[in-house]
Amino acid sequence: MSPIVVPFFPRSPATEGYRGVRTNLKFMFKKEGRDRKCGAILVTSAGPAEGKSTTLVNLAFAFAQAGDKTLLVGANMRRPSMYRTFGLNRANGLSEILTGEIAWREAVKDNRDLALGERMEENLATAPGSENLFFITCGGRTIHPSEWLSQPLFEAVVREWEEEFDVVLIDGTPLLPVSDSVIMSAAIRRVALVYKVESALKEPTLRAIELLKNAGVKIYGLILNDVQASWSATPDYYHYRGYYGVPDKR
Repeated sequence: MSPIVVPFFPRSPATEGYRGVRTNLKFMFKKEGRDRKCGAILVTSAGPAEGKSTTLVNLAFAFAQAGDKTLLVGANMRRPSMYRTFGLNRANGLSEILTGEIAWREAVKDNRDLALGERMEENLATAPGSENLFFITCGGRTIHPSEWLSQPLFEAVVREWEEEFDVVLIDGTPLLPVSDSVIMSAAIRRVALVYKVESALKEPTLRAIELLKNAGVKIYGLILNDVQASWSATPDYYHYRGYYGVPDKR
């Protein structure tokens, strides 16, 4: 089953949830004085299998459907999945940018690449919002990603992406197993943390939050994933649960 739900199931509870996360993130960006261009944000989790990549691709469609020119960056070079989700060729991506082989504009893919990709039969190229979606895949080289990501070049291209696109969503590695996302977070400056409520332990997530705080990174919110109806006695909570994915900070 495809992890992409927003363009194909517009009235599903999951889609409403992703739209709610988008709305909350836009409010957070607006607090920074960014009325139109939202900037870059790293989407990650404490550990693997918490649904961050699924969250990321659906959130990208939610922004794109709202008219935002959206760049989706596959920065998980250890276990990449974004390029597979969209049926794109992973080569000529982020790793080639950071090794100086290509300029970042040469690496950008769009819905024309979706139309010619491995999942062309699924109509991703004509899905609502796809005209506003742009991609930079992980690239073909995957050796020493933490060294590449710690270069000043990475922060420089993030700033250029923020000037070119309305929102930049960056798929990072889980925070605790490797250092890549902590390194990236210092350059990106904003993080949304995905937490799988029903199966993930709280302690690793608390350690991940502490890591980010120590790095001086702004945590935009905790996106609750896999929330079950049992959390509430009323079925309406299940239907609207996604609207509260990013908690208000008081």
